[in-house]
Amino acid sequence: MLKFCLAFLLFTSVISPKIWAQPQLELSNPMAFEMVIIQGVSLSARTFVTKNGKEQGFIEGQEASFNTEDIAIVARAKLVTREYTVWEVLEPGATIPFEKGKIVTMNKAKENIWELIPKQEKITIYKQDFIYRGALGLGLTQGVSMVEAAQVDRSLIQGDILYENLVLDNLSLSFGGRYEREAQALEAATIISDRIYFLFETTYHFPRHESLHDSHLYSTLTFGIGYSRTIVDGETQFGYGLILPGIKLGLEHSLGKRSSFLVEAGLESVSTKEYIIYRGEQDNNEVNGKIGVGLKSYF
Repeated sequence: MLKFCLAFLLFTSVISPKIWAQPQLELSNPMAFEMVIIQGVSLSARTFVTKNGKEQGFIEGQEASFNTEDIAIVARAKLVTREYTVWEVLEPGATIPFEKGKIVTMNKAKENIWELIPKQEKITIYKQDFIYRGALGLGLTQGVSMVEAAQVDRSLIQGDILYENLVLDNLSLSFGGRYEREAQALEAATIISDRIYFLFETTYHFPRHESLHDSHLYSTLTFGIGYSRTIVDGETQFGYGLILPGIKLGLEHSLGKRSSFLVEAGLESVSTKEYIIYRGEQDNNEVNGKIGVGLKSYF
């Protein structure tokens, strides 16, 4: 009987680990949530400090999200010391919504940063677009060589297509083309001028204001050079035209993620030099006022 008991105990001690042992779950790459206190915020509100550094495994360039119940930001470690880390907000132009002493939740899992931000989507900033624009204008002043000064009613119509690139947060550069037709109403006849310009524009986009909702103001400076043709009494004269410069103020209203509607008004100083058969060159300097609308398509 004693031998039987000893044999049974030996048998169970060998096989029981295989039968009763429970598999252990290995947690690789845990979510690593941590409650941290904001130790300080810079005057620019672009960087802040937390009390965790190299001792806790932080390295420069590491990204993490910082969340409260209704606010979240994504930041990158700019400077890491033994006990402290200086974080910088990733989104251009964004500021830190937390104050010194605020307790926030930090998540170090880079692949889960965007999923943890409540009620917020990834924001894609489109920096390139095409502008399709039309305008109507009236002549304000005019000076023509070899012609006596007279009050002339002038009207014009313009159509522009431009490519625009956002080079800084609030500054964009554009280039493209314009077709313009101008009509001068005289007592005896109507003079028609056709012009084709190559345009270059620089635009400053004013910061968005809460009262404008999905809109913002902008100011544009325009330069142009191109071909000019005028028909007078059945005769055609050719030359070139310059826009030096044009200024305008506009309002851009967002129609969605990839398009905007434009409304603008401005002034342009135009100078043309055309050759007239048997009479030589004729210089024309004028200032025009205009209003226009357009569509901006991002890509």
